[in-house]
Amino acid sequence: MPAIYKFAFAFLSLWCSITAARAETVTLPLQKFTASSSMELRCTHSLQSLSIPVPERWKLRKAALLLRYTVSNNLIGDLSQMTIRVNDEPISQTKLNPLNPSMLTDIQIPVTYLKPGYNRLDFEVIQHHLSGKCELPCAPDLWTNVSLMESTLQIEYDLKPLPLKLGEVAGLIFDPKQFPEAASQYRYRGCDSGLCYPGRHCRFRYCAALRLPQGQVRVFQSDQTRHGQCRDRI
Repeated sequence: MPAIYKFAFAFLSLWCSITAARAETVTLPLQKFTASSSMELRCTHSLQSLSIPVPERWKLRKAALLLRYTVSNNLIGDLSQMTIRVNDEPISQTKLNPLNPSMLTDIQIPVTYLKPGYNRLDFEVIQHHLSGKCELPCAPDLWTNVSLMESTLQIEYDLKPLPLKLGEVAGLIFDPKQFPEAASQYRYRGCDSGLCYPGRHCRFRYCAALRLPQGQVRVFQSDQTRHGQCRDRI
């Protein structure tokens, strides 16, 4: 059989290995989304943001923010509060209590607020340490510290099935928003001589493995798979 026909049949037998649909859960400290270990909110008004990526392939089920923060002992609780927003939608509003300065709170995020792409997570505070008196807008006593090392974001999601056509899959597997990492494999069947056909024993002969976000791609010959994964012979 001419080589061109062998290649054509081999290409048509290309398939993408897709794991069975099941929920995945990822939990990461907020520090993973920035270079800082903490977020200092100072003055009578302060607003800071983080950018949260959501890959195109994720179908979100649940999302929650576990927030660890500490407030100044000199704040006036009735006049000080923190508001947290996702893409301008408020998800939490709480008073900053100087009698209980170290707080750990669990905040549920409606998944409808999170869109594929980069989502803005805002932390905004209004804080005062004097009542009925003039105060310096950025007095040393006006601060709230969010620990990005101890605060975490947890997301539960399903993976959308990958298309069987390579031309339609690039936007899903080459997605820089995937975290903490993602891996995809592509294989085609073939036999040592000739092509696969019904009744003939064949095996996966070649495999390409892609791992993100490292961007590592490996192509190698593989006689068999192990637990649904390509087994490297090189």
